[in-house]
Amino acid sequence: MPAEHHALHKLKSIQVLRAVAALLVVVFHASANIVRHGWTIPVAQLIASYGEIGVDIFFVVSGFVMSVTTSNMPRSAQAARAFIVSRLTRIIPLYWATTSFFVALLIVAPRVFGAATFSLSHAIASYAFVPWRNPLGEPAPVLNVGWTLNYEMWFYLVYAAAIWIARRRVAMISAFFCATSLLGLIGVTNVVLRTYTSPIVLEFVFGVIIGTLYARRVRVSVSAAFVMLAVALAALWVLGPRMEDANRFVSFGMPAALVVTAAVALEERIRWPAWLNQVGNASYSLYLTHVFTVPVAVKMLDMLDTHRRLPGSVICAVSVLLSVCVALLCYHGIEKPLGRTFRTFSPSRGSRALSAD
Repeated sequence: MPAEHHALHKLKSIQVLRAVAALLVVVFHASANIVRHGWTIPVAQLIASYGEIGVDIFFVVSGFVMSVTTSNMPRSAQAARAFIVSRLTRIIPLYWATTSFFVALLIVAPRVFGAATFSLSHAIASYAFVPWRNPLGEPAPVLNVGWTLNYEMWFYLVYAAAIWIARRRVAMISAFFCATSLLGLIGVTNVVLRTYTSPIVLEFVFGVIIGTLYARRVRVSVSAAFVMLAVALAALWVLGPRMEDANRFVSFGMPAALVVTAAVALEERIRWPAWLNQVGNASYSLYLTHVFTVPVAVKMLDMLDTHRRLPGSVICAVSVLLSVCVALLCYHGIEKPLGRTFRTFSPSRGSRALSAD
């Protein structure tokens, strides 16, 4: 394993951030589901206003990881190919498996999902990571949380092109995504163009810049890290409730970038709990499987607590805990074995080192 990969894997803060990001998303979706079923959660509005930032943390972390793991990668078509293969072998196996499971449910038991129905073109687009409107007219893949992976794949494609042709990789990526974000201001309606011109992709750029500085051994002091955390919280408090798609990269993206920078800076100052590291390892499984676990958990608790005697916060905690347990089982029993299988048939040795990130 190259030195930069080894150094990255020592960063427990990155795994902790992945865990926190995934848990925020799960709590966000669980709380909404629980409120719909008649329980009350005292902090429901707070969760609704800020819980989505888990996605933005994921995007910044993704940019950071890609930057660090490729910091010494040469400019060549072979390197670009190794990079894109590594990303495909990392993302595709579990996403295709969970998408296939959801497609099977739509075909076998369509009534379970209300107005949602199966569409072949929609399913094909979902497998191909192409933005597409579902049968309800919403711009979402079969597995609705997969919308973030459409952005991830777009970022990977541009990043691979930069590895191939750019002498100044960070500058090219930053300029390209700034330009596409400006194009998004014209208000395109096509779902594909609207996705690829969304300014949310700038959050990957934030991560790339942070990762590049880290790879060049630029370090942030402890005091500066705490200032960053304070600024991030203040910005979230002020901007979070006003968050919209057009300003998300500012309202959530910039605070997320500050949090990532601070967490890495505090790596040696904080004893991160071991269980958070484990959840971080399984964060991809948690992100993809909680869309199944949360509704089932809430439905089971709905049957057990018909008179709503249990606090909604307890229902939420149980739902999140069950989601974590299922994710850990999925990670060890499905995600890791599938990843090993895909890497076995990977055409590039270099991609195998990268695919674990």
